[in-house]
Amino acid sequence: MAALAPATTEEVAQTLTVHGKLALDWERRKQEAAMASIGAKTMPSLAHLQSAAQMVARCAEVQRLDHEAFFLGLELFDGFITMKAAATADSSTQTRPPSLKFCTLACLTCVQLASKMILLRKRMGPARTSRYAQRLLGLPISYKDITDIEFEILKTIDFRMVPSPLLILRNFLEATVFNLKDTELASVSAIAQESIEDIARKVLVLTYHENEALLRALSNADIQLSIILRTTGVIALAFYLFDTVLSDTINRTLARMTHYTEETYVEFAAAVLQATDLTSTIS
Repeated sequence: MAALAPATTEEVAQTLTVHGKLALDWERRKQEAAMASIGAKTMPSLAHLQSAAQMVARCAEVQRLDHEAFFLGLELFDGFITMKAAATADSSTQTRPPSLKFCTLACLTCVQLASKMILLRKRMGPARTSRYAQRLLGLPISYKDITDIEFEILKTIDFRMVPSPLLILRNFLEATVFNLKDTELASVSAIAQESIEDIARKVLVLTYHENEALLRALSNADIQLSIILRTTGVIALAFYLFDTVLSDTINRTLARMTHYTEETYVEFAAAVLQATDLTSTIS
């Protein structure tokens, strides 16, 4: 893993502004849809959502896709399912919750869309996706099935794409390191930065795998999860796990760059530790 490249104040500010606005707009629409779909009978079961996410993790591994496609695919899937449930909840016609097959195909297609968005050299197309879906589900899945659901996803999210969580994480990590004083930066060498980013990536994966448990833990602290809190929260936790001496400084730095408080980052870390088996994951 390459060391984090240095960035000027202007570059960091511009990048965070662009990606921050996109991410917050995406999160706002997701939250509005979530509020509209509360109590809706059109949300798929938790078991279906977890199974679909696990299948996608396996798909990304088998197809040798970059982590970014996995993260972005799950964000697209989460937004699509929530917005679809909100739309059908407002409909006068009775609609059954999505099946496991539909959730799986939608999840795979979201990963395919993500791979197109980040311009991977080895991206997933509809043909590859349909072949993999057939092996996964043991059912005939055509090229048209994939393109149809791809278009349904795009229409549901109004053709608006969210930045990759991994991209946001890297941007905030660069900005955090940039804002450290020389005396503090001395303990964050290029090698240390690689280790911190590696820990943050692993914790980020874990927060998606244990998303429901994390949401429950955060709700107990009256904290609403967003893509900004998820990415900056794992940065704070990664620094804490790597070097507890810098933890308070990092929390203050992140609090200055976001609307979250230092206490929120402490509570987020506690929620992650409560919801996950973190020790075995990062070892």
